[in-house]
Amino acid sequence: NKGVILTAIGGDRYAEAEECLIRAAELRPSSDLAFFHLAAVRARAGAYEPALVALDRAVANGYSDRANLE
Repeated sequence: NKGVILTAIGGDRYAEAEECLIRAAELRPSSDLAFFHLAAVRARAGAYEPALVALDRAVANGYSDRANLE
């Protein structure tokens, strides 16, 4: 649920947001946005290696918003 994820991120509850995004990625493994947002949450939580893995998957799934990638 997008609202739950945004609320969790806003409250620095990254583990909760990560759980929701992992579930979203499992439900839609070809989603570029689920993996991009998962990468962002992991990076904000300081989990840089897992963030890069998720970001690689987002790009492989077609994520191409250059402004957000820089």
